[in-house]
Amino acid sequence: MLDNNQFKLKPGVYEHYKGGIYVVENMITHEANEEGGDWVHLQDPKVVYRNLEAQYETLNGVRQQVIKTFTKKLSEFTGYVEVDGKQVKRYKPI
Repeated sequence: MLDNNQFKLKPGVYEHYKGGIYVVENMITHEANEEGGDWVHLQDPKVVYRNLEAQYETLNGVRQQVIKTFTKKLSEFTGYVEVDGKQVKRYKPI
């Protein structure tokens, strides 16, 4: 799981500035080399997180609940966005 000292991101539940609720599950620190060689260390690790709110999609005429998992660069996840002329955190812990 996450190493708070290394990534400065606490595991837990976060609220997106637009209102969605997400849980941080893990970090991706390495990716496969596209040329098929050794793993490549990511300078900007990726946060793995999922939506905690119920979401539904219709597939082949059947409405089903889905769990969506996302990744975002750590710098973006912990960064700020401008809303109404003010800088706010993209995701804040709750």
